Amino acid sequence: MWVNLKILRSSEFIGMSSVYGNNVYNYSATAMKDTTACLLDKDSIKKLLRNNGNFASEIIKWYCDNEKQLYSKIQSLSNKQMHGRLADTLLYLYNETMDNREILSCLSRKDIAEFSSLSTETTVRLLKEFRNDKIIDIKGRSIKIINYDLLKDISNKG
Repeated sequence: MWVNLKILRSSEFIGMSSVYGNNVYNYSATAMKDTTACLLDKDSIKKLLRNNGNFASEIIKWYCDNEKQLYSKIQSLSNKQMHGRLADTLLYLYNETMDNREILSCLSRKDIAEFSSLSTETTVRLLKEFRNDKIIDIKGRSIKIINYDLLKDISNKG
């Protein structure tokens, strides 16, 4: 089973670990919509990091934020029950820092399941439970959170 870990926003880096490491990537990436990617030369990035302290500082900050998100994901997958994991996924995908609130309508139930490390069948069943409990509203592929506080409570209790 695959685990979706993160959705990158415009202008975010992917594969930065290879700048000072080898060219082995332990993950893959898929574009959810038409995307333009810019490939940067490793030596150019190294030079920029050495010569531009502000840029290097922003990259370090980005790495720290990324690491914090990944540890949170590991904690959720390791310690939470199914309802808590799905709640975490929905909150992450709906988070107010995401630029595109329609992100949930771009994802299949299988994609959402992979974010939660659940089977597709379990995810569909739990989404129906959340809908019946009036936590979310579902119209086709679109999911709207209607009781954010209760979903947050489910997430916190795991």
